[in-house]
Amino acid sequence: MVTDGVVWEGPQMVNSSLALVNRYLCLELIRRGVPLSVIPTQRDTLPDDWFQGATSLRSCYEASCTANCIHVRQQWPPVLKPSNARIQIFFQPWEYGPIPEDWVSFIRTHVHEVWVNSKYTELGYLRSGIPQEMIFSFPLGVDTDIFKVDGPIYPLETSKKFKFLFVGGTIFRKGIDKVLEAYITAFKPSDDVCLVVKDFGTRTFYAGQTYHEKILEASLDRNLPEILYIDDELAPNEMAALYRACDCLVHPYRGEGFGLPILEAMACGVPPIIPDLGPAVEFTLPKCSYRVKSKATTFPNAGDLRTALPAEIIDTDVPCLVKTMKSIVQHQELNRAVSLEAAQHAKQFTWSAIGDIVHHRLMGLQAKMTSTTDATQSGSFRELAKRSLRILERRYKTDLVSFDTYAPILLKGLHEHAHVLDVGTENCSWVEIMQYHGASVMQTEPSALVQLIDEAPCHKRHMEKFDVVFLRNVIEKFQPDTCLAIFLALLSRMSYRGRIFIVTTDSENSAVMSQVFWTNPANVRLYPASLITNLLIEAGFRVAAAGKMPGGVDSLVFGSRLSDDNPFS
Repeated sequence: MVTDGVVWEGPQMVNSSLALVNRYLCLELIRRGVPLSVIPTQRDTLPDDWFQGATSLRSCYEASCTANCIHVRQQWPPVLKPSNARIQIFFQPWEYGPIPEDWVSFIRTHVHEVWVNSKYTELGYLRSGIPQEMIFSFPLGVDTDIFKVDGPIYPLETSKKFKFLFVGGTIFRKGIDKVLEAYITAFKPSDDVCLVVKDFGTRTFYAGQTYHEKILEASLDRNLPEILYIDDELAPNEMAALYRACDCLVHPYRGEGFGLPILEAMACGVPPIIPDLGPAVEFTLPKCSYRVKSKATTFPNAGDLRTALPAEIIDTDVPCLVKTMKSIVQHQELNRAVSLEAAQHAKQFTWSAIGDIVHHRLMGLQAKMTSTTDATQSGSFRELAKRSLRILERRYKTDLVSFDTYAPILLKGLHEHAHVLDVGTENCSWVEIMQYHGASVMQTEPSALVQLIDEAPCHKRHMEKFDVVFLRNVIEKFQPDTCLAIFLALLSRMSYRGRIFIVTTDSENSAVMSQVFWTNPANVRLYPASLITNLLIEAGFRVAAAGKMPGGVDSLVFGSRLSDDNPFS
C-alpha cells in the first residue's frame, strides 16, 4: 500500500491520449486504496458517461498531500518546475528520439524518476544523457469492456466490402500523407475497398496542423478510390464500433510514444499495419500485425524544441506499404486469422494489469523514501523562492480602492459556491457583496501571508482549500523573493480550479506613483503587471493576464491553475 499518497497532475476528463492515460491510471490507484490527489490541468469537457470512474476521479480533485507524497506529472507541454513532494516523477512521452535540452537539465536537477511507455522512447532519453536507473518503462492498456470483438458496428456510408482505417490526428507525425499516397497508388475507384479516416483534434490540440482539407478534397474526387472522412467527436463505445466496422488499421507513424489506437484496434479484432521500427513492435507480434519496412532518419524540427542530439523520425517505405495493403485485400481469409490473433494478444494489456505495474512501482519508490523532518518541511517554500528579505509589517490604513467601481470586475472571477481568501484592508461591503453572490469568505491581513510561507507545505491532506484568492493592494509590501514564495504557498492551498486576482498600483501612472504610492510607509516597491505575470507563471499558475482597473489608479493581474481558464475572455 502506498500510504503517504500520490499527487497526479495532468489533464483528466478531456478527449486526448494524455488525459485518457491519466484518468485510467488514477482510477486504478483509487481502486487499490492509494490516497490520491488529482490536479487537472485542463477544464473537464467529457461527459461523465464516457468514463465509468468519473465520479470517483472527481472526488480526488484536490492538490493536498503530505510532504512525503509522490508527485506524478504528465501533461503537454511538460512543467519544468520543481515540486514540493519528496519524489517527483516526470511522466513524459516523446516521439522524436533524443529529448529537448531543457528537459535534460531539469531532470538531472529535480526529478527522481522518468516514466515512459516504450523502450523506443527510453532509448531517446538514454541517448540524451539520462541515466538508465532513472528511467522506468511500462506499456499502456486498453479498456477491454469497451474495446472488444463483439458489439455494435458503426454505420459507415459505404457499400465497399473491405475497409482500411486510419485513427488519429491527421498530422505529419502520424503519417497520414503516407497512408493517402499508398492507398491511392494501390487501388482504383472500381476496387471493392474504402479508406476510413477518423481525425482527432482538428478544433483543439491539432488545430491548423492537420491534412483536413487535403483529405476532404481526395474524398470528393471520383477518380480516386473511395475515402470516408470522420472528424466528429465519438464516445469510446462509438470508437469501438468504428474499429469493428473496419478490417485493417493503417498506422505508418513517423513518431509515437506508444500508439494507443493500435492496441484499441487489436482488441476489437482489427490487425494493424505498422512500421518495423518504433514502439508498436514492442506490444505486437508478427502473427497479429503487418510490419512494413522502415528506417530511422534525422529530423530538423522537433516541434520547435531544441533537442540534445539531432531529432529522429521513422520513415516508412511507401512502395512496401502499397504492396502490403494490396496483399491484405487479396488474402482476406488470412487477414481474418490475423484478426483473431490480434484480439487474443491485446487481452493481456488491460488497464488492471498496467495498474498493477504502476502500483508496484510506486510502492517500491515509497520504500526508498527517507523520513522528512518538520524543519525540512517548513522550509520548502523558502527553498523554492529564496529566503525572504525583511518584511515591513506596518499596514497602511487607507483603502485606496473604490470597490463600488471594482466589485463588478472582480466578481467575474467568482466560481459558483466559491471558497474565497480575501487579503487586504478590511472592507465589509466587499465581503457582503461576495457572500451575496454565494461565496464563503475568509478575510485576513497581509501579515498572514508571511505565516503561510512558513507553514509546512501540504502538511494535511484535507487542509482548507480556496477556489479564489484576492490580493488587494498587498504585494507592494513585499520584495519579489517573498512575493514568489507567497504565490507558491497560495498555489498549494488552492483547489484544482483555483484563481488569483491581484490589484496593485498602476506603475505606468506617474501621478499615482508620486502622490499616492510612495506616501504609504508600508510600500516597498512598485510591481509592473508584466513582472507579476512572470512571477505567477514561475510559481506554477498556467494562465496569467493583466489589465487596467477603472480610474487609472490600479492594475489587475489574473492567474489560474487551469490552462484554458480566463473569466475575462
